[in-house]
Amino acid sequence: MVDKIVKRISIKKTADLLKKSEHSVRQLLQRGMLIKHRDGRYVFADLDDVLTFYARKKKIPSWEENIDKLKKHVFVSVFFTASSLMVQSSYVLILIRQKKLEGYVTVSGDVMVRRDSINEYLRTLDNDTTKDM
Repeated sequence: MVDKIVKRISIKKTADLLKKSEHSVRQLLQRGMLIKHRDGRYVFADLDDVLTFYARKKKIPSWEENIDKLKKHVFVSVFFTASSLMVQSSYVLILIRQKKLEGYVTVSGDVMVRRDSINEYLRTLDNDTTKDM
């Protein structure tokens, strides 16, 4: 039987990654929103769980989980996408959740949108408007 290697990080490092206070991280661990590991009197957070925290929160795929797939693509920020589409940034998040745009959440909570998916979305809008005429 092969033992699973568990990557653990300290609460201080978790707080740095999530840009939260150590107290907030302890509360997330206590509420079960992050997986915790105990080693004697020390408490650690699961690294993979920390990396996908924001992705689960926003219901958008995680950047870190898909890094191998994403290396060959160009990504832009949500604000750039919103200005390109002339919509609010909150609407861009809705389009990502509806899988009309391809976007990912980074560990710092920033959402990045694949540039090609913006062009594909605009092409489908052009096709939809020409069908009505």
